[in-house]
Amino acid sequence: MVRRSLTDAETAIPPDLATRAGLWLEWHERTVVLDALEDLRRRALAAARGAAPRRPSLGSPPGGYPSES
Repeated sequence: MVRRSLTDAETAIPPDLATRAGLWLEWHERTVVLDALEDLRRRALAAARGAAPRRPSLGSPPGGYPSES
């Protein structure tokens, strides 16, 4: 079996990929995770006050609810 050395371009791939993955993880934590935690905090505060958390109205399911039948 003949083995060859990696080219400079092939050698640069893993560090570049690691850098891009790290940047994406930082972005995800700053945006998606923080938004989800803020939503969870709002819901917990609403529940502690006895208020129902605000949710968008999706209307009734097709055919209504089973208790309405």
